[in-house]
Formats: sequence, C-alpha cells, structure tokens
Amino acid sequence: MSKLSRDTKYSIVKWFRLSVVALILCLIVRFLVFVPVTVDGYSMMPTLKMKEVVLVNRLSEVHRFDTIVFNVDKHQYVKRVIGMPGDHIVYKNDKLYVNGVLHKESYLQAYRDKLNKNDTFMSDYDITVDPNTYYVLGDNRDNSNDSRYFGTIPTDSAVGVAKYVYLPLNEMRVVK
Repeated sequence: MSKLSRDTKYSIVKWFRLSVVALILCLIVRFLVFVPVTVDGYSMMPTLKMKEVVLVNRLSEVHRFDTIVFNVDKHQYVKRVIGMPGDHIVYKNDKLYVNGVLHKESYLQAYRDKLNKNDTFMSDYDITVDPNTYYVLGDNRDNSNDSRYFGTIPTDSAVGVAKYVYLPLNEMRVVK
C-alpha cells in the first residue's frame, strides 16, 4: 500500500473538521431551536392530524392565532392561541371578538360548513386573559381539551410555535 501524500492527509483532516463543525451546528439547531413534536389527538383537526410530526420553533415569538406546543400538568398539548395576556375574549353567536374586534376564524370553516342552520359552533362566553397567560383552543372545538376546561396557560409553559408539518413526507406543509 502506498502512503498518503501530505496534501491528501491535509484534505482528509480538513473535511473531518468541517464535518464535525457541521454536525455540532446541526445538533445545536435541533436541540436549541427546532423540536419535533408528534400530534397526539384530534383536537387540532383539520389543521393538524393525529400522528403528524410538526417542527416547533422554540425561539419564535408567540402571536395571536399561532399554533403552539405547551406543557400543562406533565402533558404536552398542541393548540391555537386565541387570547394574549390582558386580552378580552368574547364568543357570542358563534363569532369571536378579541378586544371588541370581530375575527373570522378561517381555520374553522371546514367544521362550520357541517353545521345545521340553527346549530352553533361554540357556547357563548366572556373572559379576560390574565397577565402572563394565553387562552388556547383546539380547532376541533367539539373534541378539544383546552382553556375552556383547564383555564389559561402560563406563557412560560409554551415550548414554541409549530411551524411545519414534516412527517409524513407526503403531508409536508407550513402550519397555518
């Protein structure tokens, strides 16, 4: 066997170092920025389906109507943020008002289309969101354990914002 030339050895070391740096960067991004979470349940249908895997951005700022992952009582949930800290939320005659402004919930249209003419989608309620908490609801309101049952959630319980569905591969998309 012939010995490797000095240039070849240098190239191998250079590529090895580059590979190690790339691996470290990937691990940092994976564990500190993006977290994969498997959807467990039907509460976010049709936006998210059971067993889909979403990529959660831990550094993304939470905004109203974002889909977030959070922990409550050692359980992990995926829900939509309806109310931010201090918001006044009113649900009346199947319409959502946040701080007196009507908001159309387009992500609920698939369920609204199935309602009979005289049916309502949700019961009326009126709540003011406590400071440092979010009011969260599942998109599948008839089948969701959310803030209507366990109350508002602390803002610091949020893991991050669900940004992308990446598994199964044929269902890859941006979470809206």
